[in-house]
Amino acid sequence: MLSLSWLPIVAWISVVSQVYASGNIRLHLMQYVNRDGRDIDGDRCDTTMGIKTSDCDPYFKLCIGSTGRSDCDIVNIQSGVYKNSNSVNFGSSFGDRNNPINIGFATWPQAGIRIKIQVFDDDDRSDDDLIDNLESLITDIPSSSLGQAVTREVLIRGKTQLFGSITIYCDDNWYGSGCDSYCFPQDDDTRGHFICSSSGEAICLPGWEGEHCKDDIDECASNPCHNDGLCVDGTNSFSCQCKDGYTNTLCQIDIDECLSNPCLNGATCVDVINRFQCICLSQYTGITCDVNICHDVICQNGGHCEPVSGSATCSCSSGYYGTRCENEINECASNPCHGTGSTCNDLINGFQCTCTEGRTGITCSELLYPETTSLPVEIMTSRNDPCSGSPCKNGICERVGSSYTCHCPPGYTDMDCSVDLCSLDRLVIAVPVYVPSWVISVIVQMAHLDLTVPHLRI
Repeated sequence: MLSLSWLPIVAWISVVSQVYASGNIRLHLMQYVNRDGRDIDGDRCDTTMGIKTSDCDPYFKLCIGSTGRSDCDIVNIQSGVYKNSNSVNFGSSFGDRNNPINIGFATWPQAGIRIKIQVFDDDDRSDDDLIDNLESLITDIPSSSLGQAVTREVLIRGKTQLFGSITIYCDDNWYGSGCDSYCFPQDDDTRGHFICSSSGEAICLPGWEGEHCKDDIDECASNPCHNDGLCVDGTNSFSCQCKDGYTNTLCQIDIDECLSNPCLNGATCVDVINRFQCICLSQYTGITCDVNICHDVICQNGGHCEPVSGSATCSCSSGYYGTRCENEINECASNPCHGTGSTCNDLINGFQCTCTEGRTGITCSELLYPETTSLPVEIMTSRNDPCSGSPCKNGICERVGSSYTCHCPPGYTDMDCSVDLCSLDRLVIAVPVYVPSWVISVIVQMAHLDLTVPHLRI
């Protein structure tokens, strides 16, 4: 494509007819292209002895007129010169005029308008050469306003071509296909009450009629109010004053007494003639279901009141019983704790067993030493956890009630597993503890010792 750079050297010279505008033409000239750089006769614009010396120096004469006339009765404009430019990008202005060019017209010609553009090559030392005659017929019907206007592209071709766009629309308050019908909306008692149609005709505002829409319409003339309601006329409106027992705009509906939501606490309201009836939820009673059946019933110990067949009943929390849940269930009554000497402590919705020595488990049903002798264990006490001080030197500590027992690995003995059997010349067992017979046998075999009764305190 040829360069779009241009250099205007002459200001626009324009002659625009002074008209009382009812509409506007918005012509946007975008780009002109002379691809061959020749004039209308096919000759190059600027040559010396038949050799091209530069591109054309175009300027433009824009003429817009009615199709039935040969003159430029709408606009006649001449541009400046664009030196050495076979391609022109017009930009946002034409000398002292803005681009797009706004052109007012008094009445839009029914047959349309004709756009004629003559393109000349400016020659300093001779008559200017005609490059091209560009012409286009525009038959669009003006839009009713700028906001509704449609812009369409225009391509005008001859030996050269020009690109642009055009928008045609009526001024405010001008209507019709020729923008020749004037209508200005009014809304007062002196000039009338109307708006304007797309063709410029007055359309009365609602509630008005007659010449210039000055007569108020009596909306009560048709007796719109039902059931002997009183009609009050207004501007484009009326209101009905209903008799007792009726409602709605036209007094045609019997009053729904349930509209005021008289039924409380989630009750269902049933409309009856001139009254209502409430269907209450199970825990409420009364005409409007405002009385809570459980209101004066206090259920103790976390119980809650439930309505049953129209009366209040307490549903007790676990561990309680009674009309008001006032009694606690004694879970120790069934003697759940095993073993002589074990005691049961009644709790809320439960119990706790304090087991006798040698028993464990929730109900003391498990024996701690099922394979030992019946001799009592010597208990070592601790202020807190008896195993917290790691009393078992080489074994595992097991808490037994408030005491503990040490489980020694092979090769160690004593109450705290501190005696290494392999380091003793003789084995002396003097610990008051339950010693199973099989343990003694293992110890004897490991130590190869002669176990005598005086050394074993059992």
